[in-house]
Amino acid sequence: MKLVTALAILLISSILVFPVSLRADDDGVVTAKKAKVYAKPDAKSKVVKTLTKGDKVSVTDQKKDWFQIEFDGKTGWIQKKNLSVGSQEEEEKPEPVKSKKQVSSDDEEEAPPPKRSKSSSSSSSSEPGFLGFGIRLGFNLASLSGDDLKKANILNSSSRFGLVAGGIILLNFDNMFALQTEILYSQQGAKNNDSTLKFDYLSVPILFKFTAPIDFEIKPFATVGPYLGFSMNRALKTKDSTYVYADSTIKKIDYGLSLGLGAAYQLMPHHNIMMDFRYNLGLASIAEAYSIKNRAFFISVGYIIEF
Repeated sequence: MKLVTALAILLISSILVFPVSLRADDDGVVTAKKAKVYAKPDAKSKVVKTLTKGDKVSVTDQKKDWFQIEFDGKTGWIQKKNLSVGSQEEEEKPEPVKSKKQVSSDDEEEAPPPKRSKSSSSSSSSEPGFLGFGIRLGFNLASLSGDDLKKANILNSSSRFGLVAGGIILLNFDNMFALQTEILYSQQGAKNNDSTLKFDYLSVPILFKFTAPIDFEIKPFATVGPYLGFSMNRALKTKDSTYVYADSTIKKIDYGLSLGLGAAYQLMPHHNIMMDFRYNLGLASIAEAYSIKNRAFFISVGYIIEF
């Protein structure tokens, strides 16, 4: 009898002291205006989805301050403060009158992450790093254009296939706007009958970058801006030999406008790969005595790490 009494007391005490554990597949309702769903119970992990107030989900698990949820056939983690789990059947009670300050705080969105500093790493992985460095590798199809091609004995010119490679420096202002500069070695020029005009440049574009604000893993972007080219090679290669142009024939400096489209994919937080399609429109004549300008279309792949 004493044993039965002791077990009963223990059972009642456990019910009173410990809260009822979360049942599998409980229904939950998002209470914040916007609530981010993460791949892991960690605010630094990848953002899977952003839910809005009133969205209904199924709760399957919990860890500390996080609920694991299912929605639209996907699984993710959401902070408990942004979700109301509804299996409670409490009696309706009149809500106490709230002050204006309390009402406004209930309707507020999730608090934005603190501003990034050198020692801070608490911001979400969905937000870009302030500064990024990377590399780029690709190829271009270069040609020459102008009114004086025939005068310069460039009669049957065609595109020259060349390589382009170099480094990238990225300055992010927010999720949409950035300033991107590069230092690229670009093989340009043209084919002319059986010979090749080799005009290679160290090109420095300064590009304004716009990234489309879409909730998708692949994010398209557009770039536009000026470029400055420094001549590294000015030669005419024939079947028999190679002739180097003097400074008085081909100019050392070229400049123009760069227009591009591309897409970026986040491999992991702050690590992105991207593909660019770009057209360089030369605005300066590269020859001293003739009106001849550079044209180049190139495609490249880049890798950027953001900090």
